[in-house]
Amino acid sequence: MLWLILLPVVVQAAAGRMDIDVEQAIRENYLDDKHEYVITVPNTTTVPRGGYDYLKVEPLPGAVPQGSYLVKVSFYRGGRLLKSANLAVRVSIFQEVLVAHERIKRGRLLRAELFKTSKRDVTKLRDRPPISVAEFEAMCAARTIARGHVITAAMIAKQKVVKRGDLVRIQYQRGPLSLTAAGEARQAGGQGDLIKAKNLSSGKIIMAEVQDEQEVRVIK
Repeated sequence: MLWLILLPVVVQAAAGRMDIDVEQAIRENYLDDKHEYVITVPNTTTVPRGGYDYLKVEPLPGAVPQGSYLVKVSFYRGGRLLKSANLAVRVSIFQEVLVAHERIKRGRLLRAELFKTSKRDVTKLRDRPPISVAEFEAMCAARTIARGHVITAAMIAKQKVVKRGDLVRIQYQRGPLSLTAAGEARQAGGQGDLIKAKNLSSGKIIMAEVQDEQEVRVIK
């Protein structure tokens, strides 16, 4: 998630309700405009008797506006501090994400028809959710994905076009000189991955970049 740099203190004029004032201060000053937020202000403190002219909202050290967001709220009237209280505000983040339209087995090549878009609460997601099926090009499921689950970056991986033990063509390129040799993949890898491969003529183990399911290229 992307966050703006937090301002130290925000002043919010009284609008009549403490929860609305705190929510407005957080929404206007501590949140970006790239997502949809639901802010829940707990009813754990009372407004000073006689009301207040304005309040100040200050995030506690280390607090980020996601999930439980700890802030200090100070109430003022006539320029005088009436009361301060710490509040654990709940900030829920919603965005359009890709959801598995059906159960997707581990290793299956990912295609657009396997997904649908849906607005979901992504507050607790640890990994970034891809926002476009274009990000799945030449990718496969890194693990089995249950129907209805939100897709995250940890669930997808490059398709392994070369498997350990596959016979491959090793290409050596040095300037205008190009050589090829029969080889054996000693590691699995997707296109663009560096893997170990064995030159079957010399027996030497080299590092090479996977080009496709039949060829690897030695990178100098």
